[in-house]
Amino acid sequence: MFELKAGAFYKAASSIAETAAWIGATTQANGPAMESLRHRKLFHEDGELQDDDRIWVTGRLDVLQSYLDTLGARVTAIAVEDAKAQISSSVATWGTARQQFEEVRNTLRRELSLTTLLILAPKEQELYAPKEPHFGARVDSEFSTSGAFEIDEAAKCMALGRYTAAVFHLMRVMEVALDAVGRCLQIESPAKLDRSWGGILRLIKDEITDRNKAKAGKSWVLSSDQAKFEGLVASLDAVKVAWRNPTMHVENKYLPEEAEHIFVAVKGFMRALAERCDEFGMPLA
Repeated sequence: MFELKAGAFYKAASSIAETAAWIGATTQANGPAMESLRHRKLFHEDGELQDDDRIWVTGRLDVLQSYLDTLGARVTAIAVEDAKAQISSSVATWGTARQQFEEVRNTLRRELSLTTLLILAPKEQELYAPKEPHFGARVDSEFSTSGAFEIDEAAKCMALGRYTAAVFHLMRVMEVALDAVGRCLQIESPAKLDRSWGGILRLIKDEITDRNKAKAGKSWVLSSDQAKFEGLVASLDAVKVAWRNPTMHVENKYLPEEAEHIFVAVKGFMRALAERCDEFGMPLA
């Protein structure tokens, strides 16, 4: 997918229009016109371009070229190169310049007519290109290998109205997170042992219970870990409720409000988890 920059489109169109209007003006020369033109009409179709004229007109085309590069308007960029070649001719006239700018304008119009534009509302734009990481800097740092990527993809899907795809990426975020929980607790990843939310919660709760009772020689490394992991279970239960699906498979179509609910729930869980461990489960509990 190509991301079309609205600013570049506006500047390209404005540059063409302004230059064409200047060339086609019938008032006395002002501004960039040469001294020799000041006492006659600025534009005359048969008037030959002088060296200073060519420099000015070619400069306008050079400025336009940078906008076309941003737009990815490759066909129009070729038209600009052709226009520069025509204008550089020793027999080029102001009529030549006007004709070439009209050709460039028409080429850009034709090229962009084949492009589909998607306009994002402010909220959608923030999802698509956030100023800060969606789940916060801590999550972005602690889960930088794959978690941060999946979070960003989920947000982009939300921005583009692909809510089921967003939930799919959020499911992958949770797989990364649950793998980290397993490593931190030094047990098999709950998501690999049981794909149901109830089963995942039960496995983690059982491990917490064993550690609380110092069963099988298990105990907490940090005194605060009991409360921390019990809080994580509560956050995970909120994810389970938001999912409304007993398994970690994306099997249904998700409506906007459902995807948003899941997004918020996963965000809460990930923020809580990042306060305790990274994607490798470190430090161990």
